[in-house]
Amino acid sequence: MNTKRRLPSTANNELHLAGVLCLFGYLCLALYSRGTIGEPNLVGFYGCIGLVSLPVLVLFAYAAWREQEFSVANIVIWAALFRLCGLLGVPLFEDDYFRYLWDGFRFATDGTPYGSTPHDFFNDMSVPPMFQAILSQINYPDLSTIYGPTTELAFLVGYWLTPGNVAGLQLIFIASDLALIWFLRNECSSRFLLLYAFCPLVIKEIAFTAHPEAIGMLCLIGAVLCRQRNAQIPLGVLLGLAVGSRIFAWILVPFLLVRTGWRAWTAFAAAVVLLYIPFLMQGASEFDSLFVFAQHWEFNSILHGVASSLVGSDIARLFLGAAFVCGVTLYLLKYYKSTRLEIPRGDLLLGCLLLVSPVVNPWYVVWLLPFAVIYPSFWAWTSAYAVFLAYVSAINMGLLDQDPFFQPLWARVLLVGLLFFAIGFDLSKRKSLLLLWKQRRG
Repeated sequence: MNTKRRLPSTANNELHLAGVLCLFGYLCLALYSRGTIGEPNLVGFYGCIGLVSLPVLVLFAYAAWREQEFSVANIVIWAALFRLCGLLGVPLFEDDYFRYLWDGFRFATDGTPYGSTPHDFFNDMSVPPMFQAILSQINYPDLSTIYGPTTELAFLVGYWLTPGNVAGLQLIFIASDLALIWFLRNECSSRFLLLYAFCPLVIKEIAFTAHPEAIGMLCLIGAVLCRQRNAQIPLGVLLGLAVGSRIFAWILVPFLLVRTGWRAWTAFAAAVVLLYIPFLMQGASEFDSLFVFAQHWEFNSILHGVASSLVGSDIARLFLGAAFVCGVTLYLLKYYKSTRLEIPRGDLLLGCLLLVSPVVNPWYVVWLLPFAVIYPSFWAWTSAYAVFLAYVSAINMGLLDQDPFFQPLWARVLLVGLLFFAIGFDLSKRKSLLLLWKQRRG
C-alpha cells in the first residue's frame, strides 16, 4: 500500500499561457499610456485592463477547480516582467508622481520636503528648468506634502537615481513589490499568491503609476512575519517604517505589538522617533496637510457618501469614525484574549477603514490585498477589480465644465453594488460552512 502523501499537481503550462497573454496586455497598456496606439481615454484603458484581467481570473478558476498549484519561481518571473512594462509607459490618469519628484528634489537640496508648499517656489528662478516644469504640474500646490518620512526617503533615493524622472521611483517600488511577493510565498496557496502577483490593480498603481504603496506594505508584512517568528527588534523597526510610510499602518500597531516584549516596543518607538525628529527639528512634518485632507476631501466614498447626504459631512465623519474605532477596539479585545497569536485580519481592518473613509483612491485598496492572500475572500478580490470604476470621473471623461472629481451616479452605484454583493456572498458561504460543521458534530 502506497502511504506517500499525494502532492498537488501543477498548472505551469497554463500559467505560461496566461503570462504571455497578460504580458501582451501590459505592453499594450504601456504603449497606450504614451498615446502610441491612440489617445488615452477610458474606453481604451478599460480595454487594456480587461485584456490583463481575464487570463488571470480564468487561470485562477481553472486551477481552483483542478486543485492545482503553481511554481512560485514562475509566478515571480512573470510578475517581474509585467511590472517592468510600467517602465515603458507613463503614469496614466494620475499626476501624483509630480509631487514625488518635487519632494525628492526638495529633500536633496533643502534637507527636508516639509515646511513649504510648491506655490512658494513658483517665482523662484533658482529652481532648475526641469523642476520648474514639474512644479507647474503638481496638484494642490498650495498644500505641503502629505507623505510620511519613510516614503520621502524613497523619493530621495529616486531623485539620486533619476533626477526629475519617474523611472527611478518605479524601479524602487517594483523591487519592493517583488520582495513582498517573495515574503508571502510561504504564507498562502500559490493560487492566491498568483492573484496578487498578477493583479492588474497592483501592477497599474505601483509599476505604471508609481504610487509608493509597495514600500509601506513591504514593511508592514515584514513586521507581520517577524511577529510570527518572534523577531522582536526587526518587528519594531519594520512597523515603525510602515507607519512612517502611510498612516493606514497605525491600525495594525496594537495588534502586532500586543503581548510582545519590551524590545519590540522600544524598537518601534525608536524607529518612529528617528524618522520624525530630523524633520520636526526643522519645524514641520506631513500632519498639517493630512489634517486638511481628512477634514475636507471626499472622493469615491462608500458609507460616507450616503451618510453625508443625510446628516452632513462633518457629522458623518464623526459618526463613522467613532463606529470604526469601536469596531477596532472590540476586535483588539478579542484578539488579545485569543490563545493563538495568529496574523491579524488586516484585510478586515483596512477594508472597514476604507468602507467609512471619505476618500477611497484605487491605490488605497492595494493595502488590504497582501492580507487577502493570507485570508482569501471574495469581497477583497472583487474590490481589487471593482475599484477601477473610480476612474470614471469628470476629468477622465473630458467634462471640463464640472468638478474634476465628479463621478456619475451609475459608476458609484455599480461599485458599491458589486462590493456589497461580494460581502453578502462571503457571509452566506460562511453561514453554510457553519451549518455543515454543526451537522457533522451532531
